Amino acid sequence: MQKVYHLTGVLLIGCLLAACSTAAATPEPDRVATGVAEAKAVAATLTAGAPPAATALSTLAPPAQVPTVIAPRPPTPTATPIPQRADPFVPGGGDPRGLIGKMVLPGYGGSAEQVDLPVFDQQIVFQLLVYDPDFGTQDGAGINSVEITIFDPNGLVVQTRTEQNAPYCSFGNDLPECPAWKFAEHDNLWPNGIPVCRGQGYQAIMTVNAQNGSNEGALWRFNFDIDGNYPQC
Repeated sequence: MQKVYHLTGVLLIGCLLAACSTAAATPEPDRVATGVAEAKAVAATLTAGAPPAATALSTLAPPAQVPTVIAPRPPTPTATPIPQRADPFVPGGGDPRGLIGKMVLPGYGGSAEQVDLPVFDQQIVFQLLVYDPDFGTQDGAGINSVEITIFDPNGLVVQTRTEQNAPYCSFGNDLPECPAWKFAEHDNLWPNGIPVCRGQGYQAIMTVNAQNGSNEGALWRFNFDIDGNYPQC
């Protein structure tokens, strides 16, 4: 009887060992495939109630289109070059100190020729065209004022005035063109009351007050004569 029990125990132990070895021998790929299948099933359950991505995007309202406003570009300022007058000019002398200037004689002879020594008789007028090239090329660019002084042959100051704006004329610029000083209309007197005399050696000096301090003291000058029925100087 004891032998039977011993055999039975041996059989039971052998069966248990066979089952364990069978479980241990289960191929690894089958276990991996089973895990992947389970993960797919869970993901399908979680996303079953969500709409497709394309459907969700199609329900969004299109963005509002804002009109593009382009501001108009301001006009580009253009510089007016110094006028090329048809009047004769005086070469003269002086110290321009970096300024550009030209002494002209409006109505004197009617042609743009150089006049080395002007001679006036019944009237007189001259003008300084001047500008600072660092400020522009139009008459008066970079210029605060021009002081005009006339000396007679005896060294007396017969005219002095300061022109604040272009054109810088010897006797004012109330008109578009520089007005002439007509001796007969003023009892043959200069603006300061000194009588006009006939002679050589008159001098005109134009001193410029420029905006740039380095140009301060620039001046132009020229000599002229007075002829006509006047007392000798």
